[in-house]
Amino acid sequence: MSINTTLLAMKDAQISELHRTPSLIHTLISSPLQTKPSEEVLPLDKSWHGIHFALTGTDGIAAFPLGFIVSGGTEIGEEDLGYGPARAFGADEVKEIARSVLRIDEARFTAVLKDIWANNVALYGIQEDPNEASNEIEYCYGYFQYLQTFLKAASEQGLGMIVMMN
Repeated sequence: MSINTTLLAMKDAQISELHRTPSLIHTLISSPLQTKPSEEVLPLDKSWHGIHFALTGTDGIAAFPLGFIVSGGTEIGEEDLGYGPARAFGADEVKEIARSVLRIDEARFTAVLKDIWANNVALYGIQEDPNEASNEIEYCYGYFQYLQTFLKAASEQGLGMIVMMN
């Protein structure tokens, strides 16, 4: 079983409804989510942990706003999706996340990610073989570019976001 992370952009009113009725989160999961990145849905596949490390320099819990993939936000009930409840971020939080993430360029992203192999950091979904480093960096950076596009669109549209790990 693999750990995948999906981001969903939605209106704050929809997020409030999920907080009032947390079991509705299963409707989102059971409906066919897009497998390709769009402005509304971003499946990060197994790149999520590499992106989190590149954003925060750590493999675990990190401060808001850059630690949003692994921590932060408001849990939606106690509905366990496989790796805990979904977490919600309001539109204002998404704007702050977007501002921070959009400041990160390819050079900074790849420099931090290279530390994985230099310091023998084990991340989920990332091959530990140093010979695969360039492929893994390219894979994570490709998804990072999708993330920047997703967050920019959500921010511009005044949308909040749900983070689901399953």
